[in-house]
Amino acid sequence: MNKRNEYGKRAPVEERCLDHVRRALGGLAVTYEPAAPEGRVPYDGVLEVRTQPPTRLRTLVRPRKLDRALIQHLLALTAVARKKAAAPAAILCRYVPEDAARLLREEGIAFADTLGNLHLQAPGVRLWEVGNRPPREREGEPRRLTDPAALRLINAYINEPGTLGQPYRKTAQDYGIGLATITAVKGALLREGFMNRTGRREWKLARIPELVERFVQGYAAKLRPRLFIGRFRAREKNLDDALAALARIAQDRGIDWAVTGEYAAKEMTRYLRPGHLTVFTDDRWEQAHDQAGLAKDREGPVTLLRIFPGAKGKPGNKWPMANRLMVYAELIHEADGRTIETGRMLLEKYLKDLERVHG
Repeated sequence: MNKRNEYGKRAPVEERCLDHVRRALGGLAVTYEPAAPEGRVPYDGVLEVRTQPPTRLRTLVRPRKLDRALIQHLLALTAVARKKAAAPAAILCRYVPEDAARLLREEGIAFADTLGNLHLQAPGVRLWEVGNRPPREREGEPRRLTDPAALRLINAYINEPGTLGQPYRKTAQDYGIGLATITAVKGALLREGFMNRTGRREWKLARIPELVERFVQGYAAKLRPRLFIGRFRAREKNLDDALAALARIAQDRGIDWAVTGEYAAKEMTRYLRPGHLTVFTDDRWEQAHDQAGLAKDREGPVTLLRIFPGAKGKPGNKWPMANRLMVYAELIHEADGRTIETGRMLLEKYLKDLERVHG
């Protein structure tokens, strides 16, 4: 786990993972060849095991723990790739918890981590080892880019490219983010290769699919808990009726709100039958719960989240809507078997549009 390269630096994640695979396979040769990304899905390389015939696996490398949000996002990426007949078949990462390992095995995805947890099925090979844990949980990526304020700024940069070059004071005023945070986040994005300077006060995002991935993971772990108001049950048994009641009250009281999650995904794709209603709203809902027929319930099908500048996107045909990044992140947070295909549909078009907008 503490392997170093010839210069005394920590060996790359993929090298440490492959050491465990080689030890588990004994005499079988294992190679890993880095590869350029294929299309809009960021593959990192090809893992080859010299079975008969050879087993070649398109591989994703992630230097972080595979938490639930990251796994669901990678499954959506896999679904996009399967449509193109180029699905990833293996993941190398820092740490795969046991529940995540079982989910990956069910999905037919091989994995190995830096602790020796691994799963691989190939001709004559059946590997399955789980339960190895790190001595303590450590932050898996630079803290600055996972702070709630940083995530709100990244959301703005991804969805409103014009904010990249505007004066810091205007960004601070428009999005309610401190000047020091803006300076620090831009510096972190530059250092990690997510942003390039193209001229005086001109900036351009890079590696956008990976930045979206970082956001989705940070949304579930850091931003959403900060935005969470509560879960509720509605007086109306039909969620369509509950949403209509919320819309009427929001209009009457001038409440700022937007639909996200499953209902917004349904509006965007015409595909999903929602089982949960999630709404961004401002603090005035605290005085409107009773009128809206909402009662607090930890298992209720209605979730209210605190809205923030930049969360809203283009208005829908029926209601104000969150932007696609927020809808996708919430959909991944809620993810189950019903929503992965919808997530794939959203993600595929969203990444394509971001590629066009950001050039």
